[in-house]
Amino acid sequence: MRRFDPEHPLRVSYVIGTFSALPLTMGSMNAFLKWATSPDARETYDRVGVTFDSWIKGTNVELKKEKLPITVHNLTTVWTIIFDQPGRYHWMLQYYLRAEGIALSWVGTGRLLVSLDFTEADFSNCRAALLRAAKRMRDDGWWNLGTAEKPITAASISQGMGKEMAYHTVMKTVREGLLAEILCLPEQDGPRAPVATPPETLREFYEEVMRRKHDDHKASHSNCVNQFMHLISSTIFIFNYYTIWGDCTTTMVLGLFSLFLRQSGHAIFEPPCHDEEELLLGFNTRSKCFVVAGYTLAPIITLLQLSGSVNFVQALEPVARSWLLVTLFFVLGHTGLLWMQYGFRIAMVWLGEVITHPLTHR
Repeated sequence: MRRFDPEHPLRVSYVIGTFSALPLTMGSMNAFLKWATSPDARETYDRVGVTFDSWIKGTNVELKKEKLPITVHNLTTVWTIIFDQPGRYHWMLQYYLRAEGIALSWVGTGRLLVSLDFTEADFSNCRAALLRAAKRMRDDGWWNLGTAEKPITAASISQGMGKEMAYHTVMKTVREGLLAEILCLPEQDGPRAPVATPPETLREFYEEVMRRKHDDHKASHSNCVNQFMHLISSTIFIFNYYTIWGDCTTTMVLGLFSLFLRQSGHAIFEPPCHDEEELLLGFNTRSKCFVVAGYTLAPIITLLQLSGSVNFVQALEPVARSWLLVTLFFVLGHTGLLWMQYGFRIAMVWLGEVITHPLTHR
């Protein structure tokens, strides 16, 4: 009586262990085998089998009436729980069952056994515990099985898990890298994480945009001189919305002058507001340094690629294009990170707030 077969190394007997040759174990097994071959044992198994078959049918009726996605099946007194629809969290049922007093085996195929001395009260208690566990799991939201038009399938679960794994892998890489610093990815959790509630209707979208404008104004637009500089800057930006369609050079030159005027007002006339900036969805002071570095390096790199015979006016056009690319990188890059972290609607709230900023700024 060994645990392993020397002729077949992969053959393992789980029932052979520490007590395999214990006299008490051997005597008990001998007594059971003698009883199992007696007419009384056959009568007992037949009686319990009929009772348990009735229990299985009645339990399935109750499960169907409660619209629970499980059924029970048996072979004599051996039974198991079958899930009728695919689901990501079916494994959670074992913990709900344990909480109700039904302990599943931690190893094997998930089969359960019925004791031969079960009474009608025991069967009734077992059915009630199973129903309570299943209903609690459903009410807690672990059985989201989709809709009648689009039910959850094994393929949709695999696709969903694949997308989530890819998303979290990309976000982890971005968050731990320099790109999150450059494009100012806000914190997702903690006291410094922005409050981002996706709007459901067009009116809620408008109200969310205006709320963020108000928060931005309250955080860093209280000085009168700064407000006047923002008025001039906003006027230039509105003019740029017209010139961008035909004159990129003029647009970028005036736009950078307007941006310099706007940020100078913050740096000179406004008190530090780093904590307030972190609670907004836009760029903070640190990321604005990267923006300035981008606008500074872009013309240098562009001019190094031009020939020495190009005059100042001729060089402005390629420099303006490089500034436009830098602008698109920071604006669209930040929008993309917001989309990945908070969803499309929140990203559009920030983008809408930025685009309409010159039109509504106070």
